[in-house]
Amino acid sequence: MSADLALVLGLLWAALAIPNVISAFSAGEPPRLAIVFIVLSGAFLAYAALNKPGGYTAAEIPGVVGSVIGGFFR
Repeated sequence: MSADLALVLGLLWAALAIPNVISAFSAGEPPRLAIVFIVLSGAFLAYAALNKPGGYTAAEIPGVVGSVIGGFFR
């Protein structure tokens, strides 16, 4: 798995965790599924950061996301 794909998957899991956290707290339940999503997100983001020499800057992230998504449509 490439570091760019891992970054995009990590961001996706992080985005999926946000509604789950809100839903769990509004229902008064523990955020179990959100914790799983956050752990997956952290694992993918750590993998991406450790396997890309120099890491990522905030300015690079939109381009990386676009190139990974664009790679699926080529």
